[in-house]
Amino acid sequence: MDFKTFKQTRKQTSPNDNTRENEQDNIRKIAEKYAQKNDSELLNEILKTAQKGKTDGTLDKAKIEEFARSVSPMLNEEQRARLNGVVEMLTQN
Repeated sequence: MDFKTFKQTRKQTSPNDNTRENEQDNIRKIAEKYAQKNDSELLNEILKTAQKGKTDGTLDKAKIEEFARSVSPMLNEEQRARLNGVVEMLTQN
């Protein structure tokens, strides 16, 4: 699952669904997909996916920050710092 799929899934959930649980489940699925990649491979994939999203208009600064806020509570301090670094890289352009 990529950022675009994450966004589409969020739109499809009804207000009666437990949106936070669905978001966390989607994030866990994303994490499982990328768990076998090393840091460099993961960063390259994130940058490539983000650039594609920016180009096709499906990803902007607000969506990146929203994604980070959703993921951040599930991370430890080191992971959160790395996420913040990636978010900063993605939102500078």
